[in-house]
Amino acid sequence: MGIDARLPIPTTAGWLPAGMIKPGDEIFSFSGQPVRVLSVQQYTPPACYKLLLRDGLTLVVDARTGIPCYDFKARRSLNGWSREQFRSDSTVLQPLGPEAILSQQFGRCRVPVCQPLRPPERYLPVDPYIFGRWLTDRSQKRSQTRTDVIRELLERYLEIPTHIPEEYLFASFEQRLALLRGIVSTKPRAFRQKTKRFTIDVNDRRLARQIQGLLESFGIQTRNSTCRTNNRHRIMFRTILRLSEDQVPVDRPNLLESRRIEQILSVPVRECVYIMTDDPNNTFLVSEGYLGVSL
Repeated sequence: MGIDARLPIPTTAGWLPAGMIKPGDEIFSFSGQPVRVLSVQQYTPPACYKLLLRDGLTLVVDARTGIPCYDFKARRSLNGWSREQFRSDSTVLQPLGPEAILSQQFGRCRVPVCQPLRPPERYLPVDPYIFGRWLTDRSQKRSQTRTDVIRELLERYLEIPTHIPEEYLFASFEQRLALLRGIVSTKPRAFRQKTKRFTIDVNDRRLARQIQGLLESFGIQTRNSTCRTNNRHRIMFRTILRLSEDQVPVDRPNLLESRRIEQILSVPVRECVYIMTDDPNNTFLVSEGYLGVSL
């Protein structure tokens, strides 16, 4: 059982392809906690499958890899649930292989979103809230009113960053939340009262992908779109995390807890990787959507 060797995996040091993971590296369990890699083995499986999710994410695994899923009965049990309550493994970790999902009418199965990543706190040259405001508030950058921020960044990176440094994206939960709040604070109309949804527009594709990844690291599902006329990238999401003063609670937050599987395809065999960690369930997160797999 294993995953595509080219699949990106979040580690405490940043993103790495699965084929480059080594024993001793730290990746993230389904609960969001760092776990240590014990062994890695590359092999060629007899069959591979690609899972296509409704929000555009894909996942390539071999036939024996388990995907934690909510079946119809488990989803009904979440109706009265809020994220303030801890999810038990008996509810979440029901790994099914691609063939098993196909046999159980995969349209009724859902892939649960991850718990927020919980890496340790890191030293950051600039407070993450201030950095988030500085990076996305163009008026501040033009007037250069934050010369202290520029000085600290130059000392750390030897140049003025135009994107989010990776150490900010893999900082602690509190540091990443402050960064996200700083970004949202520069978008005065980010929260839409009618839809109870946040919308963030940026002109830089790489920055848009970074903000999207930052959101996904909290277990927040995102949707994105691009306007070809002005090359503006839009990120849309709903969350129960408090990001702005005008935010109101989301109706039925349990609906934010899973992703729909749209299709499962048999694909040509490719090199896969088996990873063993010190997590008892050997369940960890892969791909840009922080999807869970169980090996």
